[in-house]
Amino acid sequence: MQLLNLTYLSDFLFGRIHSPLLLGGKFALRTLRHRLIIAFISLSMVVLAIFGVMAHYIATEFGIESELHTLAGIAEEKAAALSQQLTGKTIQQVNTLVQQQNAYTVLPILILDAKKQVVSATPRAHKLDINHINDYFGDLQAGVNMGIMHLDSGMNMWTLAKVPETAYTLAIFHAEENDLTFVEALGNKLVVGAVLVICFTGWLALILASMISYRLDKQNAVLVHQSLYDQLTDLPNRKLLFDRLQQAIYQARRNNHTVALFLVELANLKEINDTLGHQSGDELLKQIGPRLENILRDSDTVARLEGGEFAILMPIIDIQHVTKVAHKIIQALEAPFIVDELELETSVIAGVAIAPDHGEKSESLFRKADVAMSLAKQHEHEFNIYAEESDPHSVEQLTLMAELRRAITNNELQLYYQPKINLKTQQVTGAEALLRWFHPQRGLIPPDDFIPKAEQSGLIKLLTSWVIDQAFRQNHAWSKLGITLQIAINVSQRSLYDRELINQIANTMQKLQIKNCTLDIEITETAIMAYPEQSMATLQMLHAMGIHLSIDDFGTGFTSLAYLKELPVDELKIDKSFIMRMLDDNKDTMIVRSIIELAHSLGRVVVAEGVESRPVLDYLTALNCDTAQGFYMSKPLPAAEFEQWLATCEWKPAIGQADTG
Repeated sequence: MQLLNLTYLSDFLFGRIHSPLLLGGKFALRTLRHRLIIAFISLSMVVLAIFGVMAHYIATEFGIESELHTLAGIAEEKAAALSQQLTGKTIQQVNTLVQQQNAYTVLPILILDAKKQVVSATPRAHKLDINHINDYFGDLQAGVNMGIMHLDSGMNMWTLAKVPETAYTLAIFHAEENDLTFVEALGNKLVVGAVLVICFTGWLALILASMISYRLDKQNAVLVHQSLYDQLTDLPNRKLLFDRLQQAIYQARRNNHTVALFLVELANLKEINDTLGHQSGDELLKQIGPRLENILRDSDTVARLEGGEFAILMPIIDIQHVTKVAHKIIQALEAPFIVDELELETSVIAGVAIAPDHGEKSESLFRKADVAMSLAKQHEHEFNIYAEESDPHSVEQLTLMAELRRAITNNELQLYYQPKINLKTQQVTGAEALLRWFHPQRGLIPPDDFIPKAEQSGLIKLLTSWVIDQAFRQNHAWSKLGITLQIAINVSQRSLYDRELINQIANTMQKLQIKNCTLDIEITETAIMAYPEQSMATLQMLHAMGIHLSIDDFGTGFTSLAYLKELPVDELKIDKSFIMRMLDDNKDTMIVRSIIELAHSLGRVVVAEGVESRPVLDYLTALNCDTAQGFYMSKPLPAAEFEQWLATCEWKPAIGQADTG
């Protein structure tokens, strides 16, 4: 029955039935048929028009919202990058920095002050109506950071981002102002076409929707690419690297794999830029990615971070091959590059962190790889794998340094003393003060485990001050007993360049009313040669105060004879590595003999440390060595035990008049 009715209605509408029973005749039927056809067409046109309007609205709003959020991401990234550059800068300096941004982006950029007024603009933004923008942003409600602005050039998308640690706000406008006008015009044509022709409008709507979607997707892809890839090298940037790194860590956790993150820095990029210009440096940087990709797998990621710093993510790697891969990377980058027909060589420093051993979060793994690279640079190594015990910023080391500070404050440290024997008089003439830390929970912590970390954290200044004070007090106490000894303390490179060292010594001498200073300061050859001019100035001031100066570990550094003869030092301590092998190795014997003769010719005293047997002691005496120190005579002892040793040993101390002051 339903089928019959539908067939009858169709035949009726298209004139195939002419029943006189309907509305009184043929004319009435034709009129009704025409009216129904017109109504049907009109209703279809209205429905299609509504569809066209909805399609226009959805396409426009979705495209605008998508691009606005993408633009906001770019604005936040550039605002963060400009934070340090704009901090404390004048308006003129800000304008210069902003002008330089045009080389790195196609987007118009403005810098606004605290009142949302334009203070600087990139060249691409000069075509915008600045006065209109000032009025617009000046009236902008708080909390609004993106939108659409109508200018003479059309509708312009914009977004704002606060530049951290400054009073400035960064504004970015869409690069092509006519895009939104084009979208709006297409939507209007879609509506008009839907009203005029049903079929034409329907097909046109589909075609135009596809065109709009393609155009928006293409522009969105460009913006997304700009936000995720470095514009100079077209390598993934930090943002994309972190995303891939975290995904690799998740995969490694599920599949029990190892992830390696390498950070690589071209150490001499600044020299290349200063010599040949930044354009040559940029050309060299463009060659880094292809060269690394040639030696890596397709699954690995090469990213550029900033300047000459690159990252390499290896999502699956055998931990035993990490060192081999690192040397392979370094070898590839140290091969000559051809730039402007010039052959350029680079020096490379690399650090690596491994997940899950060193962490399971991208931020943590990146920080540890950076620490490893910094330590490689500090120790002049090409490559370094992260180790928590070497990380001055790890939770373990921060806790250890906090406990060390408390130990210094509460006087929980202790000095041990190892005697120094004059081989000519067979008397104890001095002692080296060696620091010991007996932790209540950790037990004895060796100096090598906390002194380097104290240097890195800056705690070495307080530690050196404590050692100087304790050494002076012990020397003063022994002098009251009539025991005259020269106490030697070791001073680090960082303390050597600290002028407070001199003030600390002077103040302690004044406080204890010490007239004749018997303090001996030992400085390593490496510390002196790190900054020779600065070292010379400090040593001269210490020498003028009557302080005895020694070069520790002599023979392991690179002190030139010309510089050595000018140094105001009194003593050279031969490194124990030569002394311990001198009876078994003729080369070590020749080195020891040469150092003794050199020191005597320059008027310096020679100390041999590391003496562990009588034959070595007798041989040093035969070589005319002045002083010896080592376990054969005595291991380092606390002050009370040291006094007992003095009373029973075969080498009697030089006894002076007791100081009763």
